[in-house]
Amino acid sequence: MNTESPQSSHTKQHRVLLVDDRPENLVFLRDYLQNKGFEIVLSLSGEEALAQLNHQSFAMVLLDLEMPELSGLEVLQRIRATPSLNTTPVAILTAHPAEDVEDDCFEAGAQLVLSKPVRLRQLNRSIQELISGP
Repeated sequence: MNTESPQSSHTKQHRVLLVDDRPENLVFLRDYLQNKGFEIVLSLSGEEALAQLNHQSFAMVLLDLEMPELSGLEVLQRIRATPSLNTTPVAILTAHPAEDVEDDCFEAGAQLVLSKPVRLRQLNRSIQELISGP
């Protein structure tokens, strides 16, 4: 008998790359999303994220906007400029009000912009929608 909920069995195969330069943010979101059935890979920098994207496939990327060295916007632009990655859904997480940065993020190719602190149910719903497609 299968005791998994439909949601957890649906999301279990989906690998998500979570990128943030603050380890406490990574741990918090990883724990929540793993509990929802996602496979989470963590990255502490934009450079590390790009290296992981070139070696593994991901259903989507959750990307912090403000990071040292490479910003989330620069990482997003590199993702969109890479043919093998340019269709990977990307959601931007920002400490700024979303409306202050969403034009730049959408122009660079983000599908979603969420302000921190992120509402966890909204995040889960948004990930499900981005992975499932239109």
